[in-house]
Amino acid sequence: MNWRAIFSDIRFWICIGFALRLITIDAPIFDSHNWRQADGYAVARNFLEEDYNIFKRRVDNRGGGTGITPSEFPLINYITYLFYLVTGVQWWPGRLINLTVTSLGIFSFHQIIKARWSKRLALYSSVILLFSVWFSFGRKFMPDTFSASILLTGIGLQVNYLKKQKPATLVLSVILISIGLLTKITSFPLLSFSAFFLLDQKEPIRLKKNIFIGLVIAIIPVVLWYFYWNPKVANLYAYGQVLIQTDIMAQMDSLFLHSGRVLKRFYQDAFYYIGFLFFILGVFISIKEKKSLFKTLLIVSTSVVYVLFAGFKFAEHTYYIIPLVPFMALGAAYGLTSLNSSRVSIFILCLIVTESFSNQVSDVYLAKPKSEFLTLEKFVDKHLSPETLVATNSGMNTNMLYFSHRKGWALNNSDFGNEQYMRIIGEDSCEYILWYKKNGTLDEIQPEFQVISENENFYVLRLVN
Repeated sequence: MNWRAIFSDIRFWICIGFALRLITIDAPIFDSHNWRQADGYAVARNFLEEDYNIFKRRVDNRGGGTGITPSEFPLINYITYLFYLVTGVQWWPGRLINLTVTSLGIFSFHQIIKARWSKRLALYSSVILLFSVWFSFGRKFMPDTFSASILLTGIGLQVNYLKKQKPATLVLSVILISIGLLTKITSFPLLSFSAFFLLDQKEPIRLKKNIFIGLVIAIIPVVLWYFYWNPKVANLYAYGQVLIQTDIMAQMDSLFLHSGRVLKRFYQDAFYYIGFLFFILGVFISIKEKKSLFKTLLIVSTSVVYVLFAGFKFAEHTYYIIPLVPFMALGAAYGLTSLNSSRVSIFILCLIVTESFSNQVSDVYLAKPKSEFLTLEKFVDKHLSPETLVATNSGMNTNMLYFSHRKGWALNNSDFGNEQYMRIIGEDSCEYILWYKKNGTLDEIQPEFQVISENENFYVLRLVN
């Protein structure tokens, strides 16, 4: 058996990464970003229980409204709903969908780098990407790596089209690129890889023209979804809620105010410190050699635009670094391949992978379960009908709504001390409060209430008009 050939094949490492993330794939969502996963699972469950119209994505945190809100195109939620038709509501389908698509995206990334640079660079950068922040987020029920991977697969098909010139390949590429951007518009920096092909003088003009036209066609549904349909949904159902912020100056102010957290996304969250050092080395070498200067500047400028576009969300949420990690992995791999000794390069690659993986183990495998949430629905069912709206003291986290299988309000404790606000939601059909004891005491509630029931962890309260 040729072990060298096996270890040099990215498919081997993708299979290893896939298998590692199958462990605990059906565990309840108590890992990081469980609040966002709860929203995603709620959308999938609401497709099953309320309305399967993919254009009307419904959340549980809806107050007395419909729950229809502007959002990215909910493809991952809808595919999960289709699984639910067969399996019933389970944790594993959504995660497995994301894991499968993310694995395909890493393979496509490898093919892109291999075609445009070298096989060695492709292997190193893909392994770094596999065990980067993509490792944990590639199994969460979230659209970030899902979207980026679909987009990378579409771009990989562009490479295939330039090589084999099959129109069907270009058509499929257009479809996947459009879907990738629809499912998460923040994946757009990855289109820089397409720009490399379009600006490559060695490629036939006719083929580049076809790719450019395909990109224009791919972007049309994206523009319609985010800038026509979403504002329409916001005005009709979500009280004017805005999904995309366009005040660049305000975004810049937020970024400067939280500059430390912004930098942390790069030097820690992407793939931690050793990998970041070699990313810096790779960028320095590419600029010094000048042959990759234009590509480096294109990636940097696109990344700056993206960070400005994301604004405070980039500083606040780890997952906003995800679309930039493929570029960083490429830079780190470039730094590794610049070393004279391949053995030293492989050793440092192992250190990068070990550091990044070890810092994600607790999140992927050792998330502390909250067993009280697993029996919450049964407890609430004893006292309230499934249609009864409730207010929870869970803050921005909608876990209590999801696990109780109820709709309503996810509020901060301070909201319960605001009599005017509580009167408003009372007029909006809120009669009951589901109170988590670990999040606060009942003396924080201003309106008069009656204790309907309690257990070790929760109260069910009725507001007294």
